[in-house]
Amino acid sequence: MSAKISVIIPVYNQEDLLERALNSIPLDEDIQVVLLDDGSTDNSWNIALKWWRDNIIDGTGSVIHRWDENKGVAPTMNLGFELARGEYIVSLSSDDYYLTDFEQFRPYLDGKNDLIYSDLEVNDGTIWHLDKKSKKEYRIVFGTVANI
Repeated sequence: MSAKISVIIPVYNQEDLLERALNSIPLDEDIQVVLLDDGSTDNSWNIALKWWRDNIIDGTGSVIHRWDENKGVAPTMNLGFELARGEYIVSLSSDDYYLTDFEQFRPYLDGKNDLIYSDLEVNDGTIWHLDKKSKKEYRIVFGTVANI
């Protein structure tokens, strides 16, 4: 079975926050994890590798990769896009984490939406609303967007 959603996680020296980020990823057969260490010099790679061995579901096409030296976020994300096999792609910075699983998004993964976005919460508890008109599809230049 191929993944419906690819989660790209670029990592660089985030040993204190990485495990929280990784543990927030909802893992099931529809999720491909693309975990990319950008040459971290701290313990991030060991944390990532241990999490990978303990959590990744076989058959999702998930990938873990480590650069020998720091290349920067752009080349790392570009590699992530190359390796992503999901119909939809999301990114998760290694110092961020998901507050909820992807269940709220699943109704919109019907092939009609090219981009799905939602509100985000900053660590002080502030909710940033990207658009007040929730659950409505909008036409944009490159496709349909669902704001949930």
